[in-house]
Parts: sequence; C-alpha cells; structure tokens
Amino acid sequence: MEGKSWYLSKTIWGALVAVVATAFPLLGRMGVEGLSGDVVQVAGGIAAVIGGGIAIYGRYKAAASVK
Repeated sequence: MEGKSWYLSKTIWGALVAVVATAFPLLGRMGVEGLSGDVVQVAGGIAAVIGGGIAIYGRYKAAASVK
C-alpha cells in the first residue's frame, strides 16, 4: 500500500480541527475582546463535533497510510 503525506489525510485534519476547538473556551476565559462566553462555548462545541466527524469519516474512507 502506497503512503501519502500527512497533510492529505482527512483524519489528521479532522483531529486538528477538534483539538483547536478545545482552545475556544480558553479564549473566552482570557477575555478576548468581542467574544462572549456563550458564543465561545457553542462555537467550540460545534467545531469539536465537526472535527471529530471529519476524523471518523477520514479514517473510514482511508485507502493509504500516512507517511
């Protein structure tokens, strides 16, 4: 089986989105101007769900390993 570069992996990108989404609540607590706590919580939750879904889909559809 031929490998592919990491940046071509849906699984990697989905996992990165989910990881970045976990930082959203931290931004709200740090008082980043223009972001209310509720908006940050909801946006972070939605992004985490989308990222997790992409990671699961990417793993399901994977035909080549990451090199």
